[in-house]
Amino acid sequence: MKLFYISTVVFVLQWTVGEHFSIHDVAPDLLFCLAVSVAMAGERNRSTMLVCWFLGLLKDTGSSGPMGCYAILFLLMAVAVDLGRALLFREDMLVQAAFAFVASFLCNIGYLLVLVIRLPMPSIGEALTRSLLMSFLTASAMPLFTLIFSRLIRLERTVRGGRLTAR
Repeated sequence: MKLFYISTVVFVLQWTVGEHFSIHDVAPDLLFCLAVSVAMAGERNRSTMLVCWFLGLLKDTGSSGPMGCYAILFLLMAVAVDLGRALLFREDMLVQAAFAFVASFLCNIGYLLVLVIRLPMPSIGEALTRSLLMSFLTASAMPLFTLIFSRLIRLERTVRGGRLTAR
């Protein structure tokens, strides 16, 4: 249940306060930071994937693109974390920031490809620059999410007996 409240707060922050931290109209993707935190801290189960999908769906409600695109991209990010679980040092903030940068860049490129099919884009250079800037801002916000979310996960695991659930 805490994840629902956290998701709601992050969603509101993303579309209100997040705009004040923008550079050239590009803001950090706080919902993506939360999704990466959930994917890295969660266990290998469907509820972790469901939470990441739901966070992507929340992002879809605030974006102008096709509904469900971010939901699928966030789910693919969670699957990538699940597949690379043995290679990632999930507790290390630097690894999480680096993963958030790469995953955010790939997610933005995937989203831009969908938009290019739907709408004409001004230039591919501008799209790549905006994607890189958003990925950098998202990776910069990731350590804060790691600190906050790791404490909440520890609290949630002690309450639920060692398992993180999506309730």
